[in-house]
Amino acid sequence: MFSILQRFGVALDTVRLITESEALKRCRRIDGQRIHWQRLLRTIPRKQWIETLEACGLPHQEVSVIRSIDDLNTRLIKATRVARRFGFVPREALVEMIAGAYNGAAGDRFGSMANLIFVADSAAAEKFT
Repeated sequence: MFSILQRFGVALDTVRLITESEALKRCRRIDGQRIHWQRLLRTIPRKQWIETLEACGLPHQEVSVIRSIDDLNTRLIKATRVARRFGFVPREALVEMIAGAYNGAAGDRFGSMANLIFVADSAAAEKFT
């Protein structure tokens, strides 16, 4: 990258490397289908997940309310609903970032992301909320 900048005459002392989280903050709201959630889950420290989600357009208050729920199943269901309500495709990594869980919690609890989406969308999910 630095060799490319040198060719264009950009002074290297003006270049500052930033984290993905910082890059998201500087961008406008991003379409959820274009974010590589699994990559973000692996590269952004867990303590920065909320600010990363905020940078992507999810309200801090909504995420905080979900994370205050004790039952992990309920948290994952509500995280899936929030992702959909704000126009994001509910992927496992996104749902886990919202719920404050990781290591495949959605798959472990529901068998697959498709099952979690089904439960979140069904009337049967009301007993979890």
